[in-house]
Amino acid sequence: NNLTEPQYAAIGRVAVESGTLEREVGEYFGYLHKNMPAKAGTLGPKLEALQALLASPSVPHSGATDFDSAISALLLLVSRCNAVVHGVWSSGSNAPVQLGDVTVKGRKASLHAKEIAALASKLRIGRKLLLRLFHDHFPLGTVPKKCPKRSAAELLPRLLAP
Repeated sequence: NNLTEPQYAAIGRVAVESGTLEREVGEYFGYLHKNMPAKAGTLGPKLEALQALLASPSVPHSGATDFDSAISALLLLVSRCNAVVHGVWSSGSNAPVQLGDVTVKGRKASLHAKEIAALASKLRIGRKLLLRLFHDHFPLGTVPKKCPKRSAAELLPRLLAP
């Protein structure tokens, strides 16, 4: 295939950020003393299960709207993430890979490393936002990780920005 080193590095960042987010979503279930549904096998279904849990009356907190906005934004990134991480990058393949408005098919188009890296950055922002929301809306000590410095009010617009 004809990928550049920056493209490989950016694809790796997306893989790391999405894998870390998937692990952290599982940790959030544990922090809330809830079991993740067995059917929630991949990142998208895990996020949907967390979104449903946080919207249910069984988990009282004051941030339902904030969590819903953050998780909805992350769910929109999942298909793009899957296209980058699991897409067919071989120049001999007929399978198209889409990320936003760019389609990579053979040698007819290229996906720039900066576009892939921007997706990784969005995933990282989303991870920080979820962590911040848990710190903001659940009792002290619920989440043993350090609270992000940026507020949810700063992080959400960055996640939602085009």
